Amino acid sequence: MKKLFYIGAMSVLLLSACGVDKAEDTDSAQEESAKEKEKEAEQAKKEDKAKSKEEKKNANNNDDLADKAKKIITDKLGKKNNQKKDTVKSYAVTNEDNGKGFIIELNANENFSVNMTKKGMWMDSKKILEPLSKMNNFEKIIVHWYYPLVDTYGNEKDVLVMSFDIDKTTLNKIKWDNFLTDNVPNVVNNYFEHPALKN
Repeated sequence: MKKLFYIGAMSVLLLSACGVDKAEDTDSAQEESAKEKEKEAEQAKKEDKAKSKEEKKNANNNDDLADKAKKIITDKLGKKNNQKKDTVKSYAVTNEDNGKGFIIELNANENFSVNMTKKGMWMDSKKILEPLSKMNNFEKIIVHWYYPLVDTYGNEKDVLVMSFDIDKTTLNKIKWDNFLTDNVPNVVNNYFEHPALKN
């Protein structure tokens, strides 16, 4: 009976020792899993930080490009128009599918007649498109011209009177020395002219 007792006790000890090893293996696997998850979280954090840094760099680059483009425009057209308004209402660089775009909103100059005002916008557009095309940073340039119009109640308001966009391919085709101002609406895309300019 003593032998049976010893065999039973040894069996219990062996089984309990095996159980401890299995528990230690399970704890070790859980620790490794937790460490692996922690490493993955740190890696994701680093990637997010790098992505954020890249986005910030692109935003700064866009701001620099926009400021350079604005300077070109104000150098060509002046800071104020002949109505004492800022020539440049607003400007921004956008990220297009195929590259960067530049959107500019301008206040037009007043002239002796409606036709001369319209042609003045074409002429000023030509003056800024040539140097902007040489920047070679924009796949598309979008131009919006504003001019004060009076409604039927006598209220004056700056209204979008002309807009268009032009792509890099078209800009590169133009021979600026021989380009006629009257051809601006013929070479641009999405040309819009307010009915007030058609009189």
